[in-house]
Amino acid sequence: MPSDPMPPVEVFDIVQIDPAYPGVFGGCLMVVTEIRGWGLQGYVTVPNGGDAYYRVRWGGFETTGGKAVWRAGDEPQDGEGGDDA
Repeated sequence: MPSDPMPPVEVFDIVQIDPAYPGVFGGCLMVVTEIRGWGLQGYVTVPNGGDAYYRVRWGGFETTGGKAVWRAGDEPQDGEGGDDA
């Protein structure tokens, strides 16, 4: 658990949910979409399943220092994605 009860977090930050957090997404990376008094709301991308929105209370995650570049709902730009890789 983090030592600071409310670490600095911004919208579109990537956090990792504590593996011991209740629910099915423990250990997953989550993109933050809302910062609330009780904690964070965001989404976990499920391969071939879309985005699952989830809520995590303060103390139930760690910041990673990462930012989401592609975000839920973004339309791919020319040359992004596809089978070009």
